[in-house]
Amino acid sequence: MAERFARRKLEDTEIWLDFEGGRFYGFNESASVVFDAWQRGIRDRDAIADLLLAQFEVSREEALTAVDTVLRETQERGLRRD
Repeated sequence: MAERFARRKLEDTEIWLDFEGGRFYGFNESASVVFDAWQRGIRDRDAIADLLLAQFEVSREEALTAVDTVLRETQERGLRRD
């Protein structure tokens, strides 16, 4: 991750600069948690949802939906490699 992305916090948004793709992306706090977990090698959907549950007041269903959405969108944009 360190070689591909640079990250900076701007208010409630985390900006990720993708050196390989030459683009930048804004993640809200929960999306940042999901994408960061994936980048750190956490591949279990429930484990990532547990991270969201620990940090935000959401239901398990909402956490799982957020995980699925972020992982789908980052895959579609070519930001992650499985």
